[in-house]
Amino acid sequence: MDQTSDPCDNFFQYACGTWNKLHMIPQDRSSISTFEVMADDLQVILKGLLEEPANSHDNSATIKAKTFYKSCISTVQIEAIGDKPLRDVVRELGGWPVSERDWEEPEWPLEHLLGQLRGDYNQGIIIEQWVGPDDKNSSVNVIQLDQMTFGLPSREYFLKDSSDRERKAYLKLMVEVAILFGAEREVAEIDMADVLELEIRLANASASTPEADRHDTGAIYNKMSLQELSEIVPEFDWVFYLNTFLPTKVDDQEPVVVYALPYLQEMGQIISQANRRVLGRVDVKVINFGRWLSYDSVKDSFMWNNRSCCSYKME
Repeated sequence: MDQTSDPCDNFFQYACGTWNKLHMIPQDRSSISTFEVMADDLQVILKGLLEEPANSHDNSATIKAKTFYKSCISTVQIEAIGDKPLRDVVRELGGWPVSERDWEEPEWPLEHLLGQLRGDYNQGIIIEQWVGPDDKNSSVNVIQLDQMTFGLPSREYFLKDSSDRERKAYLKLMVEVAILFGAEREVAEIDMADVLELEIRLANASASTPEADRHDTGAIYNKMSLQELSEIVPEFDWVFYLNTFLPTKVDDQEPVVVYALPYLQEMGQIISQANRRVLGRVDVKVINFGRWLSYDSVKDSFMWNNRSCCSYKME
């Protein structure tokens, strides 16, 4: 409260004036609230706890968290190791056609690749999947499926003409990451343009359900067996995909909750028509982890996010 202000003259200033003086809106946010202030304070507290040396009173989870944090801030070690860990990951995934001239289509199907990305690296590429309480029976956990999380803040960035600048910046980022990973520029530009086109098609598929309607999960809730889902989307082997990474094997009678059935139907048609070489590039999201492997990569990512995406919000 600003008690120097007359509430009869300016009630907002009287009620909120001191808050506005003490809490300026940060440049990277559109607002500031008590919850955000508390969250910021909590981050500072957590940082202090993570920076404390591990001791005999710490449990296993705490020790792992402190070790992980220490590895993240050890920039000298990060620079020394470089991108070797990422290259090892890509090799395990069957290689990346963008940067490998002699890339050969792997024997395993797309479902295997997507399952690996979900199970080992928590990447929901083309499909989002998780296990959690059933919205209509919270005492039961159930497999849940939804449309993918896109590489830009929302699907509108892929569909609106006014977002052409953001799409070009997004494409440029993917091209630069591919070059950093060893691709020739000409090849990277062609291949990443194909990846962007695939993501645009998937964004169009998601547009069959208006964004506002997706907030009503009850309206888009569809519970069925994997067999029923396979009959609706026969282009994708759902049982094989899930068994690639779930610790407990499932069969076609396993119940699932689907929140984006129209999207999955169109997705099935899209992947059945796409060239496997194009689909082999979808792990570009994993390749983009390269942004966090060195100072220069982090700097490039920061500049892209601020100049390309954030500038869109400010206009």
